[in-house]
Amino acid sequence: MAVTATFIADRITCYSKPVATTPLAVCVGLWALGPLAMTISATSTGGGFANEGSWLTVVALTSMFPLTTFMISAYDGSLGGLLLGSVVLLNMSMQRRKAYTNAVT
Repeated sequence: MAVTATFIADRITCYSKPVATTPLAVCVGLWALGPLAMTISATSTGGGFANEGSWLTVVALTSMFPLTTFMISAYDGSLGGLLLGSVVLLNMSMQRRKAYTNAVT
């Protein structure tokens, strides 16, 4: 959803103000908030926040977010979506940066 919303916002605003930092911010948000999102999704199956001390676990995992997001998403089964979303957002950021440099020069 975040990638789709960024893509739509990119298409709406690309002619008025090409800013390359928005897709990068969404990409960092995907990686940084990954442990929290996967903990929330595991709650319905008896894991996540259904266990004791889960907030401490979320804080510890989020503090090491590049490595732990990769590992948890591989275990959760969402690694493909995380990597695909990251590639799309990085590509979108590079295209916007190129459009900005072409508009300036």
